[in-house]
Amino acid sequence: LGPFGQSDPNGIVFIGEKQRSAPNTISYASFANLRDWRAAVADRAQIGGLLSSGFMIGPSESDVRVEGVYATDNLFAVLRVAPILGRGFDTEDAAADSEPVVVLGENYWRQQLGGDAGIVGRVLRIDGTPHTVVGVTPALLDLGIPTEIRNARVWVPIRADSPRLARDDRSWVVFARLGVDVSIESFTTQLEGIAAELAAVHREDEGWTVGVDPLSGSLSVRTRTMIWLSVGAAVLVLLIACANVANLTLAHAIRRRHEF
Repeated sequence: LGPFGQSDPNGIVFIGEKQRSAPNTISYASFANLRDWRAAVADRAQIGGLLSSGFMIGPSESDVRVEGVYATDNLFAVLRVAPILGRGFDTEDAAADSEPVVVLGENYWRQQLGGDAGIVGRVLRIDGTPHTVVGVTPALLDLGIPTEIRNARVWVPIRADSPRLARDDRSWVVFARLGVDVSIESFTTQLEGIAAELAAVHREDEGWTVGVDPLSGSLSVRTRTMIWLSVGAAVLVLLIACANVANLTLAHAIRRRHEF
């Protein structure tokens, strides 16, 4: 495994949910559906996800709020992120009776904890519960991945007894890393079939299907859109500046003509 910023992003896709009545609007997904998709396509893709959240964290009574994420136990493997120190999550970390653990983001580790090389094994209190630090994850480059990941200060594994697993709670950012012989088209078709089966069984999924947003090259569709919007804004500012300069030049020329 290598840092995500140095790996090939072409095999990763975003998976969201969309209502059949609004097929052009993709939302995030529920954990329950993530779990069912993951089991159904295990031979063709790895699926993982995260839920953005704020955490109160500190080694003492002076806790501070930081941005972080709840993550599935396999998310680092899906993104191919190797820790700087320690380890990522494993299956045992997701068990309801597991000891609470946390992986720190590189920026938080360096800025708030001084880049302490002995941080693994220390205990931090997160939302009032002691968590053992098991690793530090590297700062991630923007390859079309959401800011929830790049800005995360702490990563906490989602446990089987968490209250955040409801099927109608569509708050999870879901990724899949496709197998080498799996096309996006065939994968999408398979997921659509699974979504139809889930909708026939679960009331919360009635009227919902899936949407898959591939990463193209190193940027996703939404990231390229943001770049073009930024470029457009920059061009607009440049045009306004040129117009102002032209107006000043014209005003100066008019004054000079009156002088003669």
